[in-house]
Amino acid sequence: MILEVSDLFFNYRENEVLKDISFLIDREQFLGIIGPNGSGKTTLIKNIAGFFKSRGKIVIKNENLSLLSKKEVAKRLGVVPQKSELKGEFTVRDIVEMGRYAHQTRFQRLTKEDNRVIEEVMRELDIFQFADRKMTELSGGEFQKVLIARALAQQPDILILDEATSNLDINRTIEIFQLAKKICREKKITIIAIIHDLNMAAQFCDQIIVLKDGRKFYTGTPEEVFNPDLLYKTFGLRARVITNSENQRPYIIPYVEVEKIQEV
Repeated sequence: MILEVSDLFFNYRENEVLKDISFLIDREQFLGIIGPNGSGKTTLIKNIAGFFKSRGKIVIKNENLSLLSKKEVAKRLGVVPQKSELKGEFTVRDIVEMGRYAHQTRFQRLTKEDNRVIEEVMRELDIFQFADRKMTELSGGEFQKVLIARALAQQPDILILDEATSNLDINRTIEIFQLAKKICREKKITIIAIIHDLNMAAQFCDQIIVLKDGRKFYTGTPEEVFNPDLLYKTFGLRARVITNSENQRPYIIPYVEVEKIQEV
């Protein structure tokens, strides 16, 4: 077990956003978090990452998150945001170097070990060849790969993708999820990802947590989660679920009312 969340509640002002959420994640799992808009997905991620203070307990590698410093949390958790509004003329290498701050003392220069890790993750993510390119010159997919490299430079046990593909086209989205799956398998890192595309979640995730109205509505494998009844109860979605013959994963086909399309 790498992560335990127990009896988690979180309020934003007077609004109770998360309500009594508990779950466990094993090492080297690819966990997807899905649910309707406003169900609490991003809030849950930010609580796990230590950005918010909540009621309940979050334990990472048998250590209580609330007792760890920000640097210690950063050594265990790397976060890839939905978008990053970076200011200034940062190069790709500048951004990846930021991932080493958790391992440095104040005003410390990069060590040989820091530079080794930085170069290694840049080569692994195939961004080393444009290390000196400015972030403003990158495509959306390249930009996200740099943010993933920054998180991996922290050498975390858990990599969190907070809607990290929401601004990408389908090809770049598949590329990022393939990369995440490879990281999970080869680097033995647990992945937690908020995923809006249900078929992407079905193809790549080992386990899925379904949130609804701030509560854990269901948890299970893609085969257990993606069935017509649960999809309708969670999203109000009428759909047929078939098996992808290539990998035996579920594939969701929404019912579309042709008459309504013709009326538009």
